[in-house]
Amino acid sequence: MIEILAYESHHVALMTPQPAQAHEALVAGAPEPREQLDAMTLTAEGLPICCVGLWELWPGRVSCWAIFAADAGPHMVAIVRAIRFRLARAASPRIEMVVDASFEPGRRLALLLGFEQETPTALRKYLPGGRDAWLFARIT
Repeated sequence: MIEILAYESHHVALMTPQPAQAHEALVAGAPEPREQLDAMTLTAEGLPICCVGLWELWPGRVSCWAIFAADAGPHMVAIVRAIRFRLARAASPRIEMVVDASFEPGRRLALLLGFEQETPTALRKYLPGGRDAWLFARIT
């Protein structure tokens, strides 16, 4: 069973990020809670397994971010449900999500969360380390 906590930036340091996100966690660091519209940490057995939040880029446009622990896999059904619930109550008409173009599980997650892929080709050199990315959006 997972527990939902108010996000705090040190939660990211308490987990080992999944290998596909290790670079982002190291380079970008953990976002500060005061910068978030809505953010939460999901825990299993008292340890963070996922941190997820929404940043307002400007009124009407929000960016969704998430960092998953390497051992989050067995909890993905509960994690997806919790994130869907938060996204459903978000007041923004546009929520975006950027996914590493080489990480197919991230693409599948975006689709499970109700995002649509907006870029027919990858955004080149968009992510840290020069990696390509897909842009997804949820429009309400």
